[in-house]
Amino acid sequence: MCYFNARHLVFAFALFSAIPTHARTGDGFACSVEYIGNLQKKTVTYQANGKIYALNGHARQAAKKKRWIDAMDVFKPEEVREMLNRGLSYC
Repeated sequence: MCYFNARHLVFAFALFSAIPTHARTGDGFACSVEYIGNLQKKTVTYQANGKIYALNGHARQAAKKKRWIDAMDVFKPEEVREMLNRGLSYC
């Protein structure tokens, strides 16, 4: 006999689903928000001249896999902070 209750269903949903939402602007900034259960993960990037720069920690972790450029390797920390704040405003 298979027995499921609401707790099992919520647990299964949290394990096997991630609900992404995307916000992109015309000025190159993009913010992707992914919900995994109650956890919210934001990925903030900036695109210019055919290159994508990872601005926040979650994006920087994914940068190598996605072939993005770590913004901290190119821009000054103050510039990255300003770009990140602008990108986060689109989340």
